[in-house]
Amino acid sequence: MIKRMWVPLLVWGVIQAVALAQGEPTARELPRWRGFNLQEMFYKGSSTGPFKEEDFKLISEWGFNFVRLPMDYRIWIVDGDWNRFNETALQWVDQAVKYGQQYGVHVCLNFHRAPGYTVASPPEPTSLWTDPATQKVCASHWALFAKRYKGIPNSQLSFDLVNEPPDMDPNVYAQVVGVLVDAIRAEDPNRLAIADGINYGVIPCRNQTPHDVTLRWMEDCLSNWQQAGIGWALWNFRGSFGVLDSGRADVQYEDFRGHKLDRKMLDLLQRH
Repeated sequence: MIKRMWVPLLVWGVIQAVALAQGEPTARELPRWRGFNLQEMFYKGSSTGPFKEEDFKLISEWGFNFVRLPMDYRIWIVDGDWNRFNETALQWVDQAVKYGQQYGVHVCLNFHRAPGYTVASPPEPTSLWTDPATQKVCASHWALFAKRYKGIPNSQLSFDLVNEPPDMDPNVYAQVVGVLVDAIRAEDPNRLAIADGINYGVIPCRNQTPHDVTLRWMEDCLSNWQQAGIGWALWNFRGSFGVLDSGRADVQYEDFRGHKLDRKMLDLLQRH
């Protein structure tokens, strides 16, 4: 899956960008960021750990400038307590932000599992969309990150509030987004915050689709986005969607620094 980068929300299902600082990326004029999702904090217990400097180095060497970090909030809380934080896990995020600064790669933090909502299993015990107490908790988590990274330019760091919200009343979604953004603004008035469009995302062909078909489909998407000035982030960098270690059966991989590199996909991405 390639996630399109964000343009102002004109209709639900297109991604919205909210708020910008003077002279920095803005909702109506974002840089054409291009890059990947990194999954070290994607799901508690599944390869959870610090982000890898090598990934940032390679992404930069290959001409890309963006990473999205889809994160599971359960990784940075203690013993399931929403109000107690694991400083070690938070320092993993700190280090990723520093790697981004070091290698010229924009870092976008995303709550893939937020207090009260996830597209994964198991479901959350309460609902972010209907429970005010849960909304307050989620807002406090975003406030934590806003305070932690206050002063880092929007050119280097942005926040993606909640991953792929479900099909819901747009007014309900807008209300929840307002709660989260208000909490961020209270700590850092200029932080660039992004709200994904409702009704989840679309699921294109994945790594069992014939590789030549996948590359042709990707080229169509990437060419259109390039013409429209829209950036993108490939899900993911290493793994079943990515350019490294995807496990496709019909790819002639290149051995590269201990990984299996899909050179054709990498070349396609570099052209766009």
